Amino acid sequence: MKVLILGRGKLGRTLHASLRIGQRTGAHAFESNLRSARAPGATGKADVIILAVPDAHIASVARQIGPTIRRESCVLHCAGARTADDLRALKTRDDGGPAIGAMHPLVSFASKSGSPSLTGR
Repeated sequence: MKVLILGRGKLGRTLHASLRIGQRTGAHAFESNLRSARAPGATGKADVIILAVPDAHIASVARQIGPTIRRESCVLHCAGARTADDLRALKTRDDGGPAIGAMHPLVSFASKSGSPSLTGR
């Protein structure tokens, strides 16, 4: 499975590092910024696209990358205080669009001193 993580903040970097450590599961993470994600074919490589962007930008990022996402993909955001409705624009395509959802690692990323471990270590 190929996972695209959009966002280079603390959450995006932590998710990327955690998935890379867990590659024994068959998940391969690759990280991108929005410019490269909009490039032809960038999102088409991903089975799962995780939007680890600021909460206020989730809907606009989804609209920007929406046309390039395969219908078979799944798009998730990581905002604990938001619902999947922020991704609703992806479902307006003629083909029904990709699956959408919200996921949160259930740990705080607010600390300025470091990121939590998601690997159980």
